[in-house]
Amino acid sequence: MAKDQKKTKNAASSRWQNFSIFLLSIFLVLGIAEVFLRIFPSLISIPVLERFNSELRQTVADRLQLSTKSSRRIIPSSERTDGGPDFYTYQPNRTIMIPVDPIDAELGAVEGARIDQNGFCNPESAAERAPIDVLLLGDSMTFCTAIDADQTSSAMVEDIFGFSAYNLGIPGIGPFEYVELLRKYGLNREPKFVVMNIFEGNDPRDVERFNDFRLHGKQSMDADAVGGPFAWSYSLAFIKAAIELQLRQIDRNTGLDFRYSIEGPDGRVEMNIANADRDEVRYARRFNSGELSPAIFEPALDSFRDLARNNDFVPVILLIPGTYTAYAQSVVFNDQELSTTMTSGREIISEWLQDYAARNNIAFVDLAPAFQAAAKAGPLTHFPANRHLTPDGQRIVASQIAEIIQDVRK
Repeated sequence: MAKDQKKTKNAASSRWQNFSIFLLSIFLVLGIAEVFLRIFPSLISIPVLERFNSELRQTVADRLQLSTKSSRRIIPSSERTDGGPDFYTYQPNRTIMIPVDPIDAELGAVEGARIDQNGFCNPESAAERAPIDVLLLGDSMTFCTAIDADQTSSAMVEDIFGFSAYNLGIPGIGPFEYVELLRKYGLNREPKFVVMNIFEGNDPRDVERFNDFRLHGKQSMDADAVGGPFAWSYSLAFIKAAIELQLRQIDRNTGLDFRYSIEGPDGRVEMNIANADRDEVRYARRFNSGELSPAIFEPALDSFRDLARNNDFVPVILLIPGTYTAYAQSVVFNDQELSTTMTSGREIISEWLQDYAARNNIAFVDLAPAFQAAAKAGPLTHFPANRHLTPDGQRIVASQIAEIIQDVRK
């Protein structure tokens, strides 16, 4: 009996020792990881860093000289004329880092974007110029996403076609924000032409985000603002973020498949390899079903029209195509149903914009035909991974803007 009790006691003691060793091993590994990540914060990739607690993310971003929401220039809801949500531009005179996939880097994509003294992406020579011929409004398709400032359509309008231009494009915003930036930073440049670039892919989402804020009065929450040890520990925040990224990847691999390939100058090219921006499909389906109408653009466009009339500039609306539209002749979706979905969804937007522009005497150009013509013979117009415009794609936009100006001036 005593011997059995001794065996039981020894077994319990052994389990406790093993558990203690296990805990010590975990603490040792976490401690080593903590030291390494603090000494070498560059080991933290940007997708991981984006999921850190907001304060810790800012600390690491400052050490790496990266831009975050906290270091951007906020335009609060209280300063907006339309009562929309807070949004951000960039702090002046700094270089921001934008992650670039290796497949895009092979095609010349760049990570650094130099922000001018006004908080936008333009060559230095454009910062103070006024009056100007052309002012461009738009989102990341207009901004210098993965390209240099002198490779944007606004810079090319000036360098190639000789019209002075300035770029107010900012990632992550939509038509209502375009109008606010025009009011705040554009009208004082006395532009003769103002071009609003509407991207068929995610501008409907950005308009609905505005409408949702006006309806419910809620800003989007910072989902990664978790406190406790995750607010100060590099290693714990890293592990948490890595798990979240893995779960997101599992979801991307098992949910809606928005990947596709197109025919490039050197053969088939896989596009949207990360299966990102799947909400573009959801919005296309909503347009097709009649659940959503492109009329959601109308209030923002009405404001744009009124500003044109009151400030004596020529308003222009351009519809920027996604990769799947630019390469419609050769695109093959992994999910074949999406071919019809995306084509018909964008046609609904294009037809509505055409009708709106005609009713309001605004110049409108759907750039799909120009991109499709270029896709047959030229270099890629969109990067494969981030799907933003390459310099060749930006050149198509610039040439269309120049053509409109020349036609109006005849």
